[in-house]
Amino acid sequence: MELIRTLQDLLQAAGFDSLAINLHLGVDDRQGFLGCDTPVTARFDSAPKEIERWLRWLSHRADRIVLFGHSRGGLQVASLAPAVLHGLSVEAVVMAAPMMETLDERGARYAARFGAPLATVLTRAAAAGDGFLQAGLVNCSAVQVRGTSFQSYYGADVSLNVMDYLAALPKPGLMVYGSEDPGFAGFTSAQERLMRLPHIEVQTIDGADHFFRDLYADDLVEQVLQWLP
Repeated sequence: MELIRTLQDLLQAAGFDSLAINLHLGVDDRQGFLGCDTPVTARFDSAPKEIERWLRWLSHRADRIVLFGHSRGGLQVASLAPAVLHGLSVEAVVMAAPMMETLDERGARYAARFGAPLATVLTRAAAAGDGFLQAGLVNCSAVQVRGTSFQSYYGADVSLNVMDYLAALPKPGLMVYGSEDPGFAGFTSAQERLMRLPHIEVQTIDGADHFFRDLYADDLVEQVLQWLP
Protein backbone atom coordinates (compact mmCIF):
# COMPACT_ATOMS: atom_id res chain seq x y z
CA MET A 1 0.00 0.00 0.00
CA GLU A 2 1.10 3.56 -0.70
CA LEU A 3 0.72 4.48 2.97
CA ILE A 4 2.96 1.66 4.15
CA ARG A 5 5.66 2.49 1.58
CA THR A 6 5.54 6.14 2.65
CA LEU A 7 5.77 5.23 6.34
CA GLN A 8 8.76 2.99 5.67
CA ASP A 9 10.57 5.83 3.90
CA LEU A 10 9.82 8.21 6.77
CA LEU A 11 10.92 5.70 9.40
CA GLN A 12 14.14 5.03 7.51
CA ALA A 13 14.84 8.77 7.36
CA ALA A 14 14.34 8.87 11.15
CA GLY A 15 16.84 6.04 11.64
CA PHE A 16 14.45 3.11 12.16
CA ASP A 17 14.44 -0.19 10.27
CA SER A 18 11.07 -1.63 9.27
CA LEU A 19 9.66 -4.84 7.90
CA ALA A 20 6.41 -4.67 5.93
CA ILE A 21 4.69 -7.96 5.19
CA ASN A 22 2.10 -9.05 2.66
CA LEU A 23 -0.29 -11.61 4.08
CA HIS A 24 -0.23 -14.44 1.55
CA LEU A 25 -4.05 -14.73 1.25
CA GLY A 26 -3.59 -18.14 -0.36
CA VAL A 27 -1.19 -16.89 -3.04
CA ASP A 28 2.54 -17.74 -3.01
CA ASP A 29 4.83 -14.69 -3.16
CA ARG A 30 1.84 -12.36 -3.44
CA GLN A 31 2.59 -8.89 -4.84
CA GLY A 32 0.20 -5.94 -4.77
CA PHE A 33 -3.51 -6.21 -4.11
CA LEU A 34 -5.36 -9.48 -4.54
CA GLY A 35 -7.25 -9.30 -7.83
CA CYS A 36 -10.97 -9.98 -7.89
CA ASP A 37 -10.40 -12.62 -10.58
CA THR A 38 -8.49 -14.75 -8.06
CA PRO A 39 -10.66 -17.19 -6.06
CA VAL A 40 -10.49 -16.43 -2.35
CA THR A 41 -9.49 -19.39 -0.20
CA ALA A 42 -7.80 -17.62 2.72
CA ARG A 43 -9.41 -17.19 6.12
CA PHE A 44 -9.50 -13.88 7.95
CA ASP A 45 -8.51 -15.53 11.23
CA SER A 46 -5.28 -16.88 9.72
CA ALA A 47 -3.76 -13.38 9.70
CA PRO A 48 -2.75 -13.25 13.40
CA LYS A 49 -1.03 -16.63 13.08
CA GLU A 50 0.89 -15.43 10.04
CA ILE A 51 1.90 -12.20 11.77
CA GLU A 52 3.07 -14.29 14.73
CA ARG A 53 5.37 -16.32 12.45
CA TRP A 54 6.94 -13.13 11.10
CA LEU A 55 7.37 -11.81 14.65
CA ARG A 56 9.15 -15.00 15.70
CA TRP A 57 11.46 -14.65 12.69
CA LEU A 58 12.08 -10.99 13.50
CA SER A 59 12.68 -11.59 17.20
CA HIS A 60 16.01 -13.25 16.34
CA ARG A 61 17.10 -10.21 14.34
CA ALA A 62 15.90 -7.20 16.36
CA ASP A 63 16.22 -6.22 20.01
CA ARG A 64 13.17 -3.94 19.99
CA ILE A 65 9.99 -4.48 18.00
CA VAL A 66 7.07 -2.09 17.64
CA LEU A 67 4.12 -3.70 15.91
CA PHE A 68 2.18 -1.41 13.56
CA GLY A 69 -1.08 -2.02 11.72
CA HIS A 70 -3.37 0.18 9.64
CA SER A 71 -7.14 -0.25 9.24
CA ARG A 72 -7.85 -4.00 8.98
CA GLY A 73 -4.20 -4.53 9.90
CA GLY A 74 -4.71 -2.45 13.03
CA LEU A 75 -7.46 -4.83 14.07
CA GLN A 76 -5.30 -7.84 13.25
CA VAL A 77 -2.29 -6.75 15.32
CA ALA A 78 -4.59 -5.97 18.25
CA SER A 79 -6.12 -9.46 18.01
CA LEU A 80 -2.82 -11.30 18.41
CA ALA A 81 -2.86 -13.68 21.35
CA PRO A 82 -1.64 -11.92 24.53
CA ALA A 83 0.80 -14.77 25.16
CA VAL A 84 2.41 -14.13 21.76
CA LEU A 85 2.96 -10.44 22.40
CA HIS A 86 4.14 -11.12 25.93
CA GLY A 87 6.58 -13.84 24.96
CA LEU A 88 8.31 -12.01 22.10
CA SER A 89 10.29 -8.78 22.14
CA VAL A 90 7.32 -6.63 21.14
CA GLU A 91 7.38 -3.53 23.31
CA ALA A 92 4.41 -1.61 21.91
CA VAL A 93 1.53 -1.83 19.44
CA VAL A 94 0.45 1.02 17.17
CA MET A 95 -2.98 0.94 15.54
CA ALA A 96 -3.67 3.57 12.87
CA ALA A 97 -7.39 3.90 12.08
CA PRO A 98 -8.12 0.31 13.18
CA MET A 99 -11.43 -1.27 12.24
CA MET A 100 -14.17 -0.53 14.73
CA GLU A 101 -17.25 -2.15 13.23
CA THR A 102 -20.24 -3.50 15.15
CA LEU A 103 -22.39 -6.36 13.91
CA ASP A 104 -25.22 -4.00 12.98
CA GLU A 105 -22.83 -1.73 11.08
CA ARG A 106 -21.38 -4.74 9.29
CA GLY A 107 -24.75 -5.83 7.95
CA ALA A 108 -25.74 -2.31 6.92
CA ARG A 109 -22.43 -1.61 5.19
CA TYR A 110 -22.47 -4.93 3.37
CA ALA A 111 -25.97 -4.35 2.04
CA ALA A 112 -25.11 -0.79 0.98
CA ARG A 113 -21.84 -1.84 -0.67
CA PHE A 114 -22.94 -5.04 -2.40
CA GLY A 115 -26.71 -4.73 -2.67
CA ALA A 116 -27.45 -8.01 -0.88
CA PRO A 117 -28.48 -8.84 2.70
CA LEU A 118 -25.47 -10.17 4.57
CA ALA A 119 -27.57 -12.80 6.36
CA THR A 120 -28.65 -14.24 3.00
CA VAL A 121 -25.08 -14.47 1.72
CA LEU A 122 -23.94 -16.05 5.00
CA THR A 123 -26.62 -18.72 4.55
CA ARG A 124 -25.30 -19.40 1.04
CA ALA A 125 -21.76 -19.55 2.39
CA ALA A 126 -22.74 -22.04 5.08
CA ALA A 127 -24.35 -24.23 2.44
CA ALA A 128 -21.24 -24.00 0.23
CA GLY A 129 -18.88 -25.06 3.03
CA ASP A 130 -15.47 -25.74 1.47
CA GLY A 131 -16.99 -25.21 -1.96
CA PHE A 132 -17.29 -21.84 -3.69
CA LEU A 133 -19.96 -19.21 -4.16
CA GLN A 134 -19.89 -15.86 -5.93
CA ALA A 135 -20.34 -12.93 -3.58
CA GLY A 136 -19.13 -9.47 -2.70
CA LEU A 137 -16.11 -9.57 -0.42
CA VAL A 138 -14.02 -6.70 1.02
CA ASN A 139 -13.13 -4.66 -2.10
CA CYS A 140 -14.51 -7.04 -4.72
CA SER A 141 -18.09 -6.59 -5.89
CA ALA A 142 -18.18 -10.20 -7.12
CA VAL A 143 -15.55 -12.86 -6.50
CA GLN A 144 -15.42 -16.62 -6.21
CA VAL A 145 -14.94 -17.30 -2.52
CA ARG A 146 -14.87 -20.48 -0.47
CA GLY A 147 -17.87 -20.63 1.85
CA THR A 148 -15.75 -21.11 4.95
CA SER A 149 -13.57 -18.17 3.92
CA PHE A 150 -16.59 -15.89 3.55
CA GLN A 151 -17.84 -16.92 6.98
CA SER A 152 -14.42 -16.13 8.49
CA TYR A 153 -14.70 -12.55 7.20
CA TYR A 154 -18.35 -11.83 7.96
CA GLY A 155 -19.71 -14.45 10.38
CA ALA A 156 -21.53 -13.29 13.51
CA ASP A 157 -18.84 -14.88 15.69
CA VAL A 158 -16.09 -12.78 14.06
CA SER A 159 -15.28 -9.49 15.78
CA LEU A 160 -14.23 -6.64 13.50
CA ASN A 161 -14.22 -4.16 16.38
CA VAL A 162 -10.78 -3.34 17.80
CA MET A 163 -12.43 -2.42 21.11
CA ASP A 164 -13.05 -6.12 21.74
CA TYR A 165 -9.29 -6.79 21.91
CA LEU A 166 -7.78 -3.78 23.66
CA ALA A 167 -8.45 -4.80 27.27
CA ALA A 168 -6.40 -7.99 26.81
CA LEU A 169 -3.52 -6.25 25.01
CA PRO A 170 -0.49 -6.94 27.26
CA LYS A 171 1.65 -4.13 25.84
CA PRO A 172 1.24 -0.34 25.66
CA GLY A 173 -0.90 0.62 22.69
CA LEU A 174 -1.32 3.78 20.64
CA MET A 175 -4.47 4.36 18.59
CA VAL A 176 -4.42 7.15 16.03
CA TYR A 177 -7.38 8.34 13.95
CA GLY A 178 -7.71 11.12 11.38
CA SER A 179 -10.52 13.59 12.00
CA GLU A 180 -11.75 13.15 8.40
CA ASP A 181 -11.84 9.36 8.57
CA PRO A 182 -15.37 7.96 7.95
CA GLY A 183 -14.80 5.79 11.03
CA PHE A 184 -14.01 8.77 13.24
CA ALA A 185 -17.58 8.95 14.57
CA GLY A 186 -17.28 5.43 15.98
CA PHE A 187 -13.92 6.32 17.43
CA THR A 188 -15.27 9.37 19.25
CA SER A 189 -18.24 7.39 20.60
CA ALA A 190 -15.79 4.90 22.14
CA GLN A 191 -13.88 7.56 24.08
CA GLU A 192 -15.46 6.68 27.42
CA ARG A 193 -14.48 3.02 27.06
CA LEU A 194 -10.98 4.00 25.95
CA MET A 195 -10.55 6.18 29.02
CA ARG A 196 -10.89 3.05 31.14
CA LEU A 197 -7.89 1.46 29.42
CA PRO A 198 -4.80 3.14 30.95
CA HIS A 199 -2.39 1.19 28.73
CA ILE A 200 -3.99 2.61 25.56
CA GLU A 201 -3.20 6.15 24.44
CA VAL A 202 -5.48 7.86 21.96
CA GLN A 203 -4.47 10.56 19.50
CA THR A 204 -6.17 12.40 16.66
CA ILE A 205 -4.64 14.04 13.60
CA ASP A 206 -6.82 16.94 12.51
CA GLY A 207 -7.55 16.95 8.79
CA ALA A 208 -6.24 13.44 8.08
CA ASP A 209 -8.41 10.90 6.28
CA HIS A 210 -8.35 7.12 6.61
CA PHE A 211 -5.12 6.82 4.62
CA PHE A 212 -3.19 9.74 6.16
CA ARG A 213 -2.42 11.06 2.70
CA ASP A 214 0.18 13.69 1.84
CA LEU A 215 1.86 15.34 4.83
CA TYR A 216 -0.44 13.60 7.30
CA ALA A 217 1.80 10.53 7.04
CA ASP A 218 4.61 12.71 8.40
CA ASP A 219 2.32 13.73 11.27
CA LEU A 220 1.51 10.09 11.96
CA VAL A 221 5.16 9.05 12.17
CA GLU A 222 5.99 12.07 14.32
CA GLN A 223 3.24 11.19 16.80
CA VAL A 224 4.31 7.56 16.94
CA LEU A 225 7.98 8.38 17.54
CA GLN A 226 7.11 10.93 20.22
CA TRP A 227 4.93 8.37 21.98
CA LEU A 228 7.38 5.48 21.97
CA PRO A 229 9.11 4.89 25.31
